[in-house]
Amino acid sequence: MAPMKSPPRLRVEVHPSRTAAVAVACATIATALLAFETLDKAVTCAVVVSIIGAVGLRAVWRLSRSPLVLDVGADHRVSVTTRDGRTQDTTIHADTSVGAWLTAIVWVPDGARWYEPARSLLIVADMLPAEDFRRLRVYLRYGRSAPDPDTSGVAAR
Repeated sequence: MAPMKSPPRLRVEVHPSRTAAVAVACATIATALLAFETLDKAVTCAVVVSIIGAVGLRAVWRLSRSPLVLDVGADHRVSVTTRDGRTQDTTIHADTSVGAWLTAIVWVPDGARWYEPARSLLIVADMLPAEDFRRLRVYLRYGRSAPDPDTSGVAAR
């Protein structure tokens, strides 16, 4: 019996998320208001609120700079192409989380040293067409990083 062919790689184009940008902006404003209400000194309050605003703006900016294309394989391999045209081959980490409207892909770049941190990409449902988001979740949830010896097509004895 011939071995089963793995499914073709899934290619999805990721777009910036308005939902995530609004959520980050609301959280930033709420945090700044909380700091404004709880801090007594005007100088301290101004510094803290400025830092909170800067961190919030950076987060919204990073959300708009998400990778352009993901090529995901059922073997838990991903090629990430950024908006500047660079492509990086990676392996999906076990910490990846797949949900109904939010998916967090955690990957380790090929050739990464042991001390280099894993990278992550947050994908909200509005970043992809509905069918692509469903397919991506299936690939991430049910893909395998190594062939399972029990499904090799050879009868067990």
